[in-house]
Amino acid sequence: MSEPAPDYPKAIVFLLEEARQRRANAHRARRLAQTLVTQDAYDKLVAYAAELEQRAQELDEWATALAATVARTHALSDEIHSLVTEARARLKDMPLKKPPVG
Repeated sequence: MSEPAPDYPKAIVFLLEEARQRRANAHRARRLAQTLVTQDAYDKLVAYAAELEQRAQELDEWATALAATVARTHALSDEIHSLVTEARARLKDMPLKKPPVG
């Protein structure tokens, strides 16, 4: 996933940064596992690295979903703004009807 646009909410940037950090930690755990002698320690570190990778994938998915929601929200907001502007223009051109007196 590419860097988010600067106007994206901080939550998206946070999720992407967390995913990047977890992937880096998974990489470090795998490198450390390769230097260990005991199979049990190796297996535990490799399993931990896999968990970190899975969590990073989930964070990427959350960031993607949040970005899509933000895009839809912006599009709907723009559409609502256009409709309000159009309604105001139409109302401005309509003659005012005075209520009957008495």
